[in-house]
Amino acid sequence: MNTLISTQITHNSTDYLLVIKQSPTETLYYLDSLSDGSKHLAIIEDTNLSQENASKLASDLQKNPIHIKTIDNNIVIDYGFLNVSFVKQTNQEATSRITNSNNLNDRSQLLQRLDHLEERIKYGKELKKKVSQLKSRVNDLENTNIDCLPLSVQNYYSSEQSENTRLFFGSTNLTDSNWKTYTNNTHLKIEIDLSKCNFASTPTIFTSLGGQNYHCSTKGTSSVYSATNNSFYAIVRRSGITTSKVKPWKWHLNWVAIGDINN
Repeated sequence: MNTLISTQITHNSTDYLLVIKQSPTETLYYLDSLSDGSKHLAIIEDTNLSQENASKLASDLQKNPIHIKTIDNNIVIDYGFLNVSFVKQTNQEATSRITNSNNLNDRSQLLQRLDHLEERIKYGKELKKKVSQLKSRVNDLENTNIDCLPLSVQNYYSSEQSENTRLFFGSTNLTDSNWKTYTNNTHLKIEIDLSKCNFASTPTIFTSLGGQNYHCSTKGTSSVYSATNNSFYAIVRRSGITTSKVKPWKWHLNWVAIGDINN
C-alpha cells in the first residue's frame, strides 16, 4: 500500500503516530499510541484520498485538536471531507489486518495488470481486423470510377437538421449557488432555470461541478433529473456534505443545453 502520511498528533494529552496508507480499493488509517503502544485501526473501502488532502489533514490535526474526539470509547476524526472512527486493536489484530490489506492490494494490482493485458490483446485483434477491412476498401476504391460515387453528407450533431437549434450554457453563482439539502450529510440538490432559453421541447443537457475544494470526490455531477424545456435539477453525493460547507469551497454547477427553440 502507498503511505500518504506518517505524523505525530496529540489527543487527550496522549501522543499518537497517525499513519494513512492507501490502495486502489481502500484507505487504511491507524493510530499508534507512543505512550502505551496501543493501536487503533480504521479501514474505509472505495475511497480515494489525495496526497494534498492527506497532508492538509495532518497539518490541521496538529494545529487544531478539536477535530479529534472520543465517542463511545472510540477515537473519531471528524474533518470536513471525512469522518473516521477508530477501533482499538491488539497488536496481533492490527498486524494481521494491515498484512491482509497489503496482500489484498498485491492481488488487486495483479488483477489490474491481467485486465490491462487482456484489453491490449483484444484491442490488437480489433485493430488487425480494421486494418484488413481498410486494405480491402482501398482495393475496392482503386477499381472504382470516382465520378460515379454518390455524395453523402452526415450531420454528426443531430439526427434531424434544424435552423432553430441553439446552444445555451451557464454557471451558477460561485459564492451563492443556492444549494439545498436533499439528504442530510450526504446529498445536495441544485435547480437550474431554462425558461429564458425558450426551448420548444426538452433539450440535451450536460453538466459538471466546479469549485476550489473537495468537489473531485463527489458522485452524480453529470446526472440530470426531471429535465423539461424550462428547468432541470442535479443531485451530488458526498459523505459529510452540507450547504454551509460548500459555500466557502465555491461549489457551482456548469451546464450546457442544446435544443430547438420556439420561433
